[in-house]
Amino acid sequence: MQAFDAARDKLFSDFTVFSFISFLMKREFDWQLRRLEYPALKLGTSVTLQPIAKAKECTTYRQEDVQAKLKAAGNLFADSDIGGANRLCLPPDTRLEISPRSITFENRFCKATWKLDEIPIMMDHMKPGSQTADVPTTASGKPQFDSRVSGLNAEVTYFARRAKSLDMEKYKAWITRLMTDSHAWFESK
Repeated sequence: MQAFDAARDKLFSDFTVFSFISFLMKREFDWQLRRLEYPALKLGTSVTLQPIAKAKECTTYRQEDVQAKLKAAGNLFADSDIGGANRLCLPPDTRLEISPRSITFENRFCKATWKLDEIPIMMDHMKPGSQTADVPTTASGKPQFDSRVSGLNAEVTYFARRAKSLDMEKYKAWITRLMTDSHAWFESK
């Protein structure tokens, strides 16, 4: 992986942003998603995700649209298969912005941004899975492995001018679900 020696920070941030987009396309593809859980006794729990928003209740981003936004942000994974749903159904008039280190949704009701910390919480160069302090190097003398742990922080602002709207609760439920599910998605990996 010498090609990435000089760009390890970029590789890490691009992969994190791409992973968040993948999470959206696989688990949060409809802002009014219905999640049903069925206990399967000894086999655990079966979960189904059902999109319920009607077309007029969505701003739709197709996978190609999302990939174009990744590409515009200079993301190295922009041409990779995102997987999941063919489209992302966001609340009406929601703008999706992707930058090299963040993802933002903004509409009349709220603005929500997930942003990668500038400095990793932890970084090591040991071979993954090895229980030794051995740090293998590349031919250039740089560490072969680069493992990082970093925060992906969410910042949400609900706009006061819409506070009394009957629809505000739907937007709050959507953002709360995104925050809870994104935390579970990244913490379980």
